[in-house]
Amino acid sequence: MKTDYWNAFYSGNFTLDIPSQFCAMFCQEAEKGASVIEFGCGNGRDSRVMASHGFRVLGVDAAQSAIDYCSHRAGDAIGKSLNYLRGDVSELDLAPLREFSSGGKFYIYSRFFQHSISEEEQEAMLDGMDALRQNLAAAYFEFRNADDENTKKVFGEHYRRYQTPEYFRHAIERRGFKVAYEVSGKGYAKYFEEDPSVTRVIAVLS
Repeated sequence: MKTDYWNAFYSGNFTLDIPSQFCAMFCQEAEKGASVIEFGCGNGRDSRVMASHGFRVLGVDAAQSAIDYCSHRAGDAIGKSLNYLRGDVSELDLAPLREFSSGGKFYIYSRFFQHSISEEEQEAMLDGMDALRQNLAAAYFEFRNADDENTKKVFGEHYRRYQTPEYFRHAIERRGFKVAYEVSGKGYAKYFEEDPSVTRVIAVLS
């Protein structure tokens, strides 16, 4: 993972408080009061909204600057409904994740993260998800797909890896999960003039 790049990016002025469309869907569907582990929490825009809607959230990101920013923005919720942990998915420390998710039903949430990591890092992340399967209600993913490779980007300098929905589906199925919901296309993650082609996947245990 390009940790130095993301540390520099989140050290800048990148305040965004409006939740993503994907987060709105999650908050509407997931069981209130459950725990959520968000991989690639970034500036915390979605984790803060989840916490405000009654979820107990642990945001994980490899960039220390993102974790510092999120912890500061969490205010009084830090240590209660909101917690943040610096962690690289390629070398996950599962102990704090197991401890966080041991209290009952929990969800994994990963938005715009799969395309920012390498294939090897994604494999390690999915292995971690497999290891945390006890009490896992569902895993929510949204990522840029292969049809988005040539579209104009607002942040054109970001690293991106494009994959087909079929490729990702096979990756989770190899670990004993199945796709409960999948959709691909534009209009799901519009950001100003950018309308990326994305895939949404909700995975559950087979």
